[in-house]
Amino acid sequence: IDTEFWSPDDDERPDEPYVLSVGSDLNRDYATLLAAPINIPVRIVTRLPVTVPAGRSGIEILAGHYFASPLNDVGLRRLYRKASVVVVALQDVFQPTGQSVCLQAMACGCPVVLTDIKGLWSPGLYRDREHCLLVPPRDPQAIASAVHRILGDPALARDLGDAARAVTCEHHPLKRM
Repeated sequence: IDTEFWSPDDDERPDEPYVLSVGSDLNRDYATLLAAPINIPVRIVTRLPVTVPAGRSGIEILAGHYFASPLNDVGLRRLYRKASVVVVALQDVFQPTGQSVCLQAMACGCPVVLTDIKGLWSPGLYRDREHCLLVPPRDPQAIASAVHRILGDPALARDLGDAARAVTCEHHPLKRM
């Protein structure tokens, strides 16, 4: 990951809190994310069809993906930087998935909630409560609890973001890859 490009910027801190989720592979679990009782806006960047549950407000679907999107990398980086938390909700599959989004968000110093799936690409490298918060698959309440924990504890949010940035720069810099 280009940790020089995907980086924090104190001038682009959140205006208003929101949850961000990004990704278009079929192993994303937006249904579980949208079932989570989260009391702030949720923005999803995807080309996948997403069904917003009836009566659920505060959901914004930003259509797009890597190859065809009105949102370029600069715009995506700005969304990461302004997000209160990035949620990478995944199906419990053996295939590694969600890695690029997770690493981009972490490199931007954003706290991340990540589904702890069978195919987690670096188990042990990204430690729960140190670099991110891991949640079980298909558990909307766990996602909501993790999001609200980060929102309610600015020191935790800062510490997770700082540790995420450090581990990403150490283990996944573009020069090393």
